This record gives sequence, C-alpha cells and structure tokens, in this order.
Amino acid sequence: MPEGVQYPDIIDKVIKDKDGNVALIMREDRPWDGSHQRIVELREKINTYVAFARQGQLAVDYPDLVGKLVFFQLWCIQHHPDPRLVEFLDRANAQLAQHALQISVKVIEVITPEMRRQELRQARGGRFSWLLRLLGKEFKLRSRS
Repeated sequence: MPEGVQYPDIIDKVIKDKDGNVALIMREDRPWDGSHQRIVELREKINTYVAFARQGQLAVDYPDLVGKLVFFQLWCIQHHPDPRLVEFLDRANAQLAQHALQISVKVIEVITPEMRRQELRQARGGRFSWLLRLLGKEFKLRSRS
C-alpha cells in the first residue's frame, strides 16, 4: 500500500510505543520545497488522521488501543523541514490541541553501508583505512583508492 503525505486518505502507520501510547505516523520521502501545494497535502493528511483518531475508526481497527494517548508524528525521510513547514506545524498544533492531539517531526536519515564508506573516504581525503584487531593486536590497513 502506498505511503506518504501525497496520499491523504491513507493512514501510513499505527504504532504502539513502549509506554503504550499510539503514534499515528505520516511519512514524507520528498524534500520540503516550501510550496503551498505541499502544505495543502499535509493539511489534508492531518485532517484524515484527526478523523481516524476521533471519529472511531482507530477504535474499530485497533480495539486494544482504545483509551490510549494518541499523537501524530511526521517522519521526514532524508530531509529536514523547511521554515514554511515549521510555521505550518506550529499553527496546526494550536488547532490540534483543541482535540487533545499534537504532531511532532522526526527526521530519519538512512545511511546505507555504501554511503558510510563514501563518507569515510571523503573524511580521509580519498584514502580509506581500516583498523583490524586480531588477537589483541591492532593493524591499520589502507586501501589504494
């Protein structure tokens, strides 16, 4: 099933956190571009989440979560919020507070092993070195890149 802010009628994820609270997750993989259209998409997604939480569908789909604290979280994958988004979320939280809800942002930076290797190469000026511990002795190996 597709996920993301661009799909306003879909609940991306429902997660029960370690404290037993309910996190309704919205996912955004695209960079924030400051556009009015992106804010409109997010507003529609938030409205869907409010309806899901407050009009009973959450209780129907997840009866074991009835009575738990519900909050929203916007997962920004690889991209930080821009100033326009931050301003919008401040206003949205003021309105959500009337429903005992709030939205927060979590920036998730995914680093693949290849990305990590590239970072290390750049940090060492193109040379990639390894520290090998073998039977308590340390050996430093260097690549020829």
